[in-house]
Amino acid sequence: MWDIAAIKERVEDLGTSLFRSYRTILVTAAVSGSIAIICRNPFQEHLPSYAMGDIARKDIRALENIRVTDEELTEKRRSAASELILNVYDFDPEAKDVFVERLSKAFDLISGQTSQRSEKYKSSFEEALGIS
Repeated sequence: MWDIAAIKERVEDLGTSLFRSYRTILVTAAVSGSIAIICRNPFQEHLPSYAMGDIARKDIRALENIRVTDEELTEKRRSAASELILNVYDFDPEAKDVFVERLSKAFDLISGQTSQRSEKYKSSFEEALGIS
């Protein structure tokens, strides 16, 4: 019925397959552990902790750049730079003609008006000048 040789062979096959799977698990764990140790960078020095007023035993380099702005000096330099910039004017040759036309129209509206009636025309005068 049960052959002892077949059972023995079966147990040996089972042991061999278990040994292979354990070996695979152990190799995977060893490789994973090695990678984790290397990525952690064990060669990096840890910064010593100092209290306020302590003298550093060696040079310490900041992990990131820190920008500190001197507000007073920056404002002085900005004002000095703005004084050096020349004003730029956009010359419009037609502006004079438009202004003269508006002014003539405005004076035409108020010519011959008394002071009582001029209040009535104030809004139309300002509109003609373009200041309303």
